[in-house]
Amino acid sequence: MSAPLPFKYTNVESIEPIHARLNQSFATLKSYPLEFRLEQLNKLYWTIKDNEQHLYDALKADFNKPFYETYMTEIAWMQLAILDVMNNLREWAADEPLKVPLAIKLTNSPRMRKEPMGVILIIGPSNFPAQLVLHPLIGAIAGGNAAVVKPSELTPNTSAVITRIVESLDPSLYAVVNGSISETTKLLDQKWDKIVYTGSTRVGRIVAAAAAKHLTPVLLELGGLNPTFVTKSANAKIAAKRVCWGKIHNAGQICIAPNYVLIHPSQEQEFVQSFIQSVQTYLPNGAMGSPDMASIIDIRSYHRIKGLLERTTGTILYGGNMDEAKKFIEPTLVKVSDPNDALLAEEIFGPILPMLVVERVDDMLALAKKIGDTPLAMYIFSGDKTEQEHRKAAVFPQETVADEMYSDEKP
Repeated sequence: MSAPLPFKYTNVESIEPIHARLNQSFATLKSYPLEFRLEQLNKLYWTIKDNEQHLYDALKADFNKPFYETYMTEIAWMQLAILDVMNNLREWAADEPLKVPLAIKLTNSPRMRKEPMGVILIIGPSNFPAQLVLHPLIGAIAGGNAAVVKPSELTPNTSAVITRIVESLDPSLYAVVNGSISETTKLLDQKWDKIVYTGSTRVGRIVAAAAAKHLTPVLLELGGLNPTFVTKSANAKIAAKRVCWGKIHNAGQICIAPNYVLIHPSQEQEFVQSFIQSVQTYLPNGAMGSPDMASIIDIRSYHRIKGLLERTTGTILYGGNMDEAKKFIEPTLVKVSDPNDALLAEEIFGPILPMLVVERVDDMLALAKKIGDTPLAMYIFSGDKTEQEHRKAAVFPQETVADEMYSDEKP
């Protein structure tokens, strides 16, 4: 195990000078040449590689993140993304001829040129504190931009490693600001050329409002009440296995995790049995305090999730045990009967899964629309193609919904 790196908040008074320094450097076009971008991406790749053990240890210390989850979702994900960008950057950055009416083409040959936007602010979340702050930085560098990275203060050990990684890059164009509300507020007071934020809808509104003052474009990646439909024609065993994985992975602290299940009564018994079996398979050493499952990110989030479970009128079919000292919540399946139940009122963002038994597919669709706005993802388990397609116009017609449909033909 590596020694933890020191972590400290950035002096609020230094934020404006950092912002000014990056703007001045960007104005020199230093980040514009493709060779410079590739050099920085190469340096980013190898610095992540050199700090792999620090990342493993930091994520374990911050919220007990298992080794394999860290490798798969934090380290390998970023390394593969960097290599992909480096292999394709010249092609992506090249000018593109535009299709225009013949009358215009006779007089000139217009092209689309890809230009850097400027200085980018990246505000990262706590659930994937390395990947979701460094992954946008990859895009910022590839696009020829300067960037300020703001890691999550809820994962101080990981943020310390992020600081070391970013500080290995050109300091005139890339910087880290560590802190909480005061530091983030000061950052949002500055004029940026783009803001990238991943996190809650509550903070997303604050970020969007701050950006609007400067007409700054914003890329928001927020959560939602993601529904799961298990219809009469579904394979309930496969559905339970996959939904269970979505609740155990990162302790359900994933923006696209299943938030609740609407299930046909004929599938209920097999789904429950398979869910319990899946927990025991994924966590063979027992669920409570398992080294194979992350903890809740902080004590405030732990108490929020605990409060939801305490307020539910549903019946706990499996799990329900908690350990406040370790911020650990056991994978928990709850059968609810009231669409207004506490567990259906907000994104759970944890390993608790409410299940509501519903007879008709049309009633499932109506309930999903009542429970929440357009979600980030929805999951359909059905062997009927008509059922699979029926929900598109009936529930969430927006094309922004991330569809995840599973076939029942394979386990």
